[in-house]
Amino acid sequence: MQYYNISDVCVNVSKLEDLDPLKVMNIVKEHTFAVIRGLFLPEELKESLEITKKSMSRLADHPAIGESPRSIMENYQKIVVGGGAQKDFYVPRCARIAYNPIWSEDIYGMKKHFITLARARNILLSKPIDFAVHEVENDGFWTAARLQHYPAGGGFFLKHRDAVLEKHNQDAGMEKFIQILLLVTQKGEDFKEGGAFIEIEGKDVNLEDDFGRGDIIIYDGRSNHGVEDIDTDHLLDFNSVNGRVAALASLYSDFSKTS
Repeated sequence: MQYYNISDVCVNVSKLEDLDPLKVMNIVKEHTFAVIRGLFLPEELKESLEITKKSMSRLADHPAIGESPRSIMENYQKIVVGGGAQKDFYVPRCARIAYNPIWSEDIYGMKKHFITLARARNILLSKPIDFAVHEVENDGFWTAARLQHYPAGGGFFLKHRDAVLEKHNQDAGMEKFIQILLLVTQKGEDFKEGGAFIEIEGKDVNLEDDFGRGDIIIYDGRSNHGVEDIDTDHLLDFNSVNGRVAALASLYSDFSKTS
């Protein structure tokens, strides 16, 4: 059974000036997700992935909990296994999260990609193009640019809604909520099994069977989505950056001044 037509959910644009937010958000409204293709060159993302593989060290990893709000406003890695990272939102996962704010050292070669991703987010949210991109705004919002690494050997994220982040943004005064992520890896090349999925008509549909490196996936707060187990025929190993990698540019509030 075909749950969507690629042409119905995918918007092709080569530059931010051509991105039509109304068109994209209408697709999200109808399908609970949309895909933007053409803003990123897969070969450039592949170069950044190679830099990431060389620079991301297991020695820099921290536990799932315990960091201060200020910690993630700098380069900061943590391993999240199980569901204890958020007290009121128990959704098990197995992943590494590497925060790499745009003002921090560009250790993964991702800065220009994060800037483009954040600007695309701002266009979709009807915000100024550089809102919260290079600094913390007066209302406290900043761009939590980060990589999520789901390692071969069972990296996953159980099906969930982005309810906590959505509520947090609403409480902070954000009128609309979207989750925007960029696929850095390519299924079939960097990993063989698993990947991002979304629930459609009660069925978990793997989006990375159709979309890959350079594609942006946009969810709203209604969608149930997650990451299917990555290459479980491998031995789990956080010493290397194997498996699946995605980049995110979410809006976070600055809680560092209250800590």
